[in-house]
Amino acid sequence: MSWAELLKALPDPVSLPGLLLNDEGLAHLITQAEGEDKTNILNTRKKANELKSGKNIPDGLDAEAVQANAEKLVVKLNEIIRAANKKSQEGKKATLEDKLTQIIEEEDKSGLMEFVTTTPVRKWSNKVKDRKKKLLEDNKKAILEFIELDDTDLFYFNTSEFSLTATKPTGDTNWETKINELKSGIENTEATISGEDTITIEFPDVTSWPDMKTVLDIAQIRMTGKGKSKATTQENILLFEKQGKFTKSPLLELYVKGDAPKNVQDKVIDADIKNYVNNVSDASHALSYLKCVSYKGLRKDIMFMPVPLIQGGSKKITRDAKVQLLGSELRPAVSASLAGLLKSSNFDLSELVKEGMVETETKYVSPRLRTILESDDDVAVAGLTAEQIAELKTKFKKIKELPLFISRLKGTQKANFDKLNNELIGKKPNLFNEKEKEFFESLKDTNPITIKRKTNDFYKTQIDTRIARLIGQAVSRGNPFTKVEGGYKFDHKKIPMEFDDLRDLVYELKILRQALQSSEEQEDQEKITLNLEDSLKTYTKGFKVNQSGSSNPADMLHFLYVLDLYYGRTPFKSLARKFKRGQVDSEEVLKAAKDNFSKIIEAFVGQVKTKIDDILADKEKYQRALTIDKDSKAYKLFDTLEKKGLIQSSEVEEE
Repeated sequence: MSWAELLKALPDPVSLPGLLLNDEGLAHLITQAEGEDKTNILNTRKKANELKSGKNIPDGLDAEAVQANAEKLVVKLNEIIRAANKKSQEGKKATLEDKLTQIIEEEDKSGLMEFVTTTPVRKWSNKVKDRKKKLLEDNKKAILEFIELDDTDLFYFNTSEFSLTATKPTGDTNWETKINELKSGIENTEATISGEDTITIEFPDVTSWPDMKTVLDIAQIRMTGKGKSKATTQENILLFEKQGKFTKSPLLELYVKGDAPKNVQDKVIDADIKNYVNNVSDASHALSYLKCVSYKGLRKDIMFMPVPLIQGGSKKITRDAKVQLLGSELRPAVSASLAGLLKSSNFDLSELVKEGMVETETKYVSPRLRTILESDDDVAVAGLTAEQIAELKTKFKKIKELPLFISRLKGTQKANFDKLNNELIGKKPNLFNEKEKEFFESLKDTNPITIKRKTNDFYKTQIDTRIARLIGQAVSRGNPFTKVEGGYKFDHKKIPMEFDDLRDLVYELKILRQALQSSEEQEDQEKITLNLEDSLKTYTKGFKVNQSGSSNPADMLHFLYVLDLYYGRTPFKSLARKFKRGQVDSEEVLKAAKDNFSKIIEAFVGQVKTKIDDILADKEKYQRALTIDKDSKAYKLFDTLEKKGLIQSSEVEEE
């Protein structure tokens, strides 16, 4: 029995060279490709394209025969794939996803040109723009496998109204030499040079990406931006100015970016050296990441939001998810209810509310506070007059950024702010007692592992290694406390630590103290007296998340619904909608919440992990989004993610 009789489907592409040595092997490959089993057909074509060009043909084989048969096989496979796609689409309205998949499978350049059009991306129809951009970006690798970057049908600049000019400076004795070097540098492009004392580089109506890059590099002109070159006045430099403008083709705009500013490049290089790996594994990481999304810088760009699992994760859907979960697109914040939900192991109302209360107690600024500060209405709250609050409003509206605003408050204004914020979040004095003070002082000169163990024992809970390190840093100089009425507080002037680290440390320690299970602490804890299930009845048509900053069961039910709607996709979301409409009782919706809780949270954690994967895979793209220009301060994206425990360096230190 021959190999041809034994072969029931297309073989592993690795074996293709041997099968393409003769006509019998080629014929059988075609027969198998025409059969019902299309396994390996795309990979077979990919390998055949490779062999067709003479690449990776094993030594000892007749390369000419393999190449010739590979070319014949590619032609036939393309016909088979097109026919199969046509048959599968009969009587079915093709989606954008279907169309692009078919284009890639058939390596259909004409179809791709029709798909992307010649219209600039910004002018694409709003109905499809986000979906089409995402599809093209997600399938970039597959598209570039059959379309080259020098293909001017898809990758081009419209340069019909663009040129570059340079004028000879007075007294320049090297002008002719520089012009000759310029001509030599661009002689292999389609650009032309004319003029003597004022020279002009002219372009054809359509210029390829390689040609444009060559000319702009020589002219030291940025791919983006306007005006003069970035060159200096050194005698060996020509100072060019742009005349008119050029536009990029849609694929060029999406796939090829100009050189990143140096501050971006530096951050990316540093991140590459550290060789980060994704550390996201549970809901605590998801919570930490959502808090990162609320930070200045990250909050401005929708790309940092975990991508929903519906409607292709379009920008509109992602934006909706952000607003639903974080309250705002531009000024997002993690509510105490959402934080409590993500810190719980199940949907037990009692435990959820306890976690929510901890979050409320440790929350730095009430979401409602910003609303008051931004409002033009007169408000009297927390024993403060409208005039006192108006003073705070005036100062805030001048500064606009809340952290900066808080840092500049002094004297009476600082006291009024604290009074207002404490009232809005129900915050009580949260100071360290004598016993705690002595405990932390005892940790001086102790390694992080021991600190972690001792702190876990003291507070009857668990802390991560990063917090242990921060504790060690805080006590490194001895007594980090200042005595105040009612106890002790950390004094930032005594602690050699950045503000963000100190804030995180205090935050985590407050959580530890709330979780303390000792009898002395339990006596001081508030008792939960409300009927939790009855409180769910506020989740009705027209429901809005509580803006006070405190947690409640209805909010938690709502956030679980939002997480399920965009990420989980379990039966719970339907029950939640019915409960909201009064069609099912609380017992039924609570059962659904408990049954599906883990799946919903795991799905969301999975999308957070996917987002971190994407950040690490395309560092420059995400770092660029946080950097205004070459002269601006580049936000420390990777340092932030590392400090939050979301990524971890796998850099091998040299001995």
